[in-house]
Amino acid sequence: MYLASYRTPHSGLSEFVESVIAEARSFGLSAEHLRRLSDRLLRLLRLDSLRLRSKVLELAFESAQIFQSGRVLTDLRPVFSLVSGMDIEGMMVLHTLKIEYFTGEGTKETYVSMDDDDMAQLAEALERATQKAAALRAFIKKSRLADLSLGGSAEND
Repeated sequence: MYLASYRTPHSGLSEFVESVIAEARSFGLSAEHLRRLSDRLLRLLRLDSLRLRSKVLELAFESAQIFQSGRVLTDLRPVFSLVSGMDIEGMMVLHTLKIEYFTGEGTKETYVSMDDDDMAQLAEALERATQKAAALRAFIKKSRLADLSLGGSAEND
């Protein structure tokens, strides 16, 4: 179970706490300790701020693939002669975009070959997304709403 799983109205919360208590029994806690743990968990999990954070996490990770990391590998590749097949006629620069991501089955990765034009197109798309995010954050601030974004780029005051 994870934090978002208890967010449903009271029955979901009780089931979540019961599952935690069931696991806690395996640690040999006394009945009194288990009762206090249950009471404290119920109070903690009823906090609006925690319930809201749970919803944020649920929404953020609702996609089938969640980005973990990215890296661009840049290489020189030889181009061999068509005649002899052994002589190097020239070299080319080639980029490989490596993307690691989470799925329900664990971490996976994919590789995409790119040339310089592709790199420029990707950089432009990322810059445009950054500008859109700044505009949306300005709207959030102007609207006096909380910025609940995940990640370090948001200013969550």
